[in-house]
Amino acid sequence: MPHERLPDISVIIAAYNAMPYLTECLDSVAGQTLGMARLEIIAVDDGSTDGTGAELDRFAALHPQVRVVHQANSGGPGGPRNRALDLARGRFVFALDADDYLGPEALERLLTMADAQGSDIVLGRHVGLGRTVSEKAYRHTEVADLYTSEVYRSLHVAKLIRRQIIEADRIRFPVDLWYGEDQVFVTAAYLAAGTISVVGDYDCYYLRLREDGQNITSRSRTADETVRHIERVMALVAE
Repeated sequence: MPHERLPDISVIIAAYNAMPYLTECLDSVAGQTLGMARLEIIAVDDGSTDGTGAELDRFAALHPQVRVVHQANSGGPGGPRNRALDLARGRFVFALDADDYLGPEALERLLTMADAQGSDIVLGRHVGLGRTVSEKAYRHTEVADLYTSEVYRSLHVAKLIRRQIIEADRIRFPVDLWYGEDQVFVTAAYLAAGTISVVGDYDCYYLRLREDGQNITSRSRTADETVRHIERVMALVAE
């Protein structure tokens, strides 16, 4: 009996009240030139009240590669992302925010770079929609060193990351942080990675500032939360 082929990439989506942006996000995954057959999509609805759960179910009914988990609201993005990570089977993981979307060739280009260079992490160029992004991190298409390049400027979670390094160090999103939990996760992944590469010649990821100011959860951050996530990142670096 042949072995089941594991997906190349697990796309994980944590969604909370993400309509109407979620539809464009999901369509961008379905339209990837890599092909849905090489993906699995794990979407966690974190207690949404705006039709997000129904939209995820609609998408899953069209695509057998999609798994939807519905859960009570956890109060932050770390919990649903961790649940998706626990279910992931792909060689690589890519975390996609439900408000954002991918360029059509994004996952194919990122995976091609990862396989060509043996990369543990691949950054793809971000485009800010109503917000700024660090252009310096994506200036070149190259193999980059964490300590001599500018990849450290990009701590957003939307990167292709080899699942083996995530599981080897049991890297997860802190659930006690509402703000900056992705920066803690990415810092830990950077420190665990061998080769890091950059796809700087293609717009891979469109990062949206929502008109309603909401993103995954509906609460604005406090100064204390900002300080706590910075302290957590610095503690990782100090190790």
